[in-house]
Amino acid sequence: MEQLNPGYHPMIRFGSWEITRFNRSTTYMFLTPDMVQQGQFQANGNRYFFRAVMANELENADKDKLIADMDGGTARGFNEAYARSMSNFEGNYDRSTNTLTISYPVKGMLRTFQLHPTNQGDDRLPMAASGAERGLVGLWQAPEPFPDKLDARTRTKVQEEGLQMFFQEASASDGAQFAVIDLRPDHSFRDHSTIGSWQRNGSTLTMFAKGKRLDLQISGDGSKLLSRGKAVYVR
Repeated sequence: MEQLNPGYHPMIRFGSWEITRFNRSTTYMFLTPDMVQQGQFQANGNRYFFRAVMANELENADKDKLIADMDGGTARGFNEAYARSMSNFEGNYDRSTNTLTISYPVKGMLRTFQLHPTNQGDDRLPMAASGAERGLVGLWQAPEPFPDKLDARTRTKVQEEGLQMFFQEASASDGAQFAVIDLRPDHSFRDHSTIGSWQRNGSTLTMFAKGKRLDLQISGDGSKLLSRGKAVYVR
């Protein structure tokens, strides 16, 4: 679920893509203004309570090790950003509109956001598209850039500056979790707050938005969207 307005763009990914009925695994990832917060949530009716566990896969012990190698100003800024990204928050889910209203502090002030589901259910309605386009309809996500990423503690053991490398990889991986496009049967698409149109010409998918166009190649098995031979979105 994500905020549609530009600017700070809060997004939540639950332990499942099942949005209209939140998955009971109770895990989530939340894009704060500074880092990606990871934690667990509980529900009481339409009220949801989100409790932070870590940010960018860093626990406090790992964070303190990173700060120890920074200069004073950098360490202070990083510590403050980590603390901001560990703020617990609450939300109210409106089943009639499939929206989740949350409040979260931004630049020291509590702000309210209304989050909408990325996918409107179109991936469950493949017959709404023509046969040639049916495989394109629905959600596409950026691939994991570091599929073999080691955990923070292993990183510190196998190489120098391992924790710094882990944090960079975790940041990139978290970014990929939220890089999602939603291709719809009516030939519109949504990429976060960007709305545009798309068309298919053979093995080429073209997206138009804000006066620009993006051409992507569809892989032979239909599971990847490629740019210059590199997968930029996957099923």
